[in-house]
This record gives sequence, C-alpha cells and structure tokens, in this order.
Amino acid sequence: MQMCQSLGRNILVIDKYFRMYFKNSLKQYGLNTAEGLCLLSFYEEDGRTQEQLIDMLHYDKGVMTRTMQSLEEKGMLSRMNHEEDSRSYLFYLTKKGLQQKPMILRILRKWNEEMLADIPDDTLSILEKNLADIAETVSQITPMEWEEKINE
Repeated sequence: MQMCQSLGRNILVIDKYFRMYFKNSLKQYGLNTAEGLCLLSFYEEDGRTQEQLIDMLHYDKGVMTRTMQSLEEKGMLSRMNHEEDSRSYLFYLTKKGLQQKPMILRILRKWNEEMLADIPDDTLSILEKNLADIAETVSQITPMEWEEKINE
C-alpha cells in the first residue's frame, strides 16, 4: 500500500508543478492554463465540441464555457453550428490560434527537457509505457464505478 500512496502523491506533485510552470509560461502570452490545454487539444484534432473538451480535459462545464468564450474573444477559436447536433457547436482553430502552436510546444518541450534530463532513455521508455497503461486503466472506469470503489 505504501508504494501506491507514494505513486499517487508523486503524480499529484508532478501535476501541481507542471500546472504552475505552464500557467507562468503562458501568462506572458495572455493565456491561462485551461486555454493552453484547450489549444493543445485542437492541435491534435480540430473541430471539437465543448463536451468533447470537457471529457478530454476533465474541466467542469462552467470553466470550459468561460475558456471557450475567452479563446473566441481573443480570436483563437471560431464557433460553427454542429450539423449533426443543433444543440451544440463545433469549435475550430483560427489562424491566430494556430500561430500559438510553436510557442505552446516550445513550453512543453522545455518542461520535458528540464524534468527528464537525468532519466536514462531506457528507464524513460518504461516509465512512459507504464504511465500510459495506468492512464488507460483509470480512463476506462466511469464516474459511477469510481463512486462505488470509494464506498467499498
């Protein structure tokens, strides 16, 4: 059990410091963490709904609504009617939003270089695979299943 507590704690510490680093790095470009993560998700696949982003980034609806509005106001995203679901919109990167990609990727690359510099490549490969496996496992569990596990 001690190892699991340590693993969870370490993941939380890494997440905390990554978010602080990302927030401070984006600030000079007039972006916040949620906006940076949203843009990053659009670089992977353009044309997403707000619900898809909520599921992917695990932000609540209010935060995501404010984030999408802010990115629209900054001219980085545009909103289009969703042809298949009239109750939702599809968001797309604008030219200005796409222009932020090199900066965001540079910030992420610098984080990785700093944090992973002392880890040998073979160890890093194993770590990446194991973390991907853990992420896959936890993402398969629904919120209701998590609630049941907590109450066991």
